[in-house]
Amino acid sequence: MTDELDPTVNEATDSETVEEETEAAQVAEVDNTPTLEDYEELKRKNEMLYARVKKAEEAKKVSQPLKKLNDTGLTREEVILYAKGYTDEEVKLALKLSKVEGTNPLVVAESDDYFKTKVTERQKKEKSALASLPASSGSGRYTPPKPVGEMTEEEHQAYFREVMDKV
Repeated sequence: MTDELDPTVNEATDSETVEEETEAAQVAEVDNTPTLEDYEELKRKNEMLYARVKKAEEAKKVSQPLKKLNDTGLTREEVILYAKGYTDEEVKLALKLSKVEGTNPLVVAESDDYFKTKVTERQKKEKSALASLPASSGSGRYTPPKPVGEMTEEEHQAYFREVMDKV
C-alpha cells in the first residue's frame, strides 16, 4: 500500500515500462527479415493465384469452341439467321449493323428498321419474279415450225403426231 501512495515508486515503474516498449518497437523496426511463416504465406498466396489463372485460361479455351461451329466456321448467331431464311447479304448486313450498334446480330435482325426494309425489298422482288413466270402447264411446250394456219395438211398431221408422241 505504501507503493501506491509513494509517487516516486510509480514514476520508476512507469519509466521502466516506457523504456521496454521503445526497445521492443526499435527491435521490431530493425528486424524486417522475412520469417518462415511469411515465406509459407506468400507461397500459399502464389499457388492460389496461379490456380485461378489456370482456371480462367481453361474457361477461356472451353468458351471459344462454343462460339464457332466446327465444320462451317459460322457463329451461332449466323446459323440462326440462316435458319430464319435470311440470305448471305442480309446476314452480312446484320453482322455489320450489330458491330456498329454493339449488340447481338439476332437483336438487329428483329429490331433494326434499316435491316427490316432491306429484307422486305428482297421479299417483294422475289414475289414479283415468281408472279411474272409463264404458266407451267400445256402452253409453251411445243412450238410449231410455222403457224398452224399456214401448214399444209401433211405438215399439220406430222406436227400432231410429234406432239402426241411426246405426251
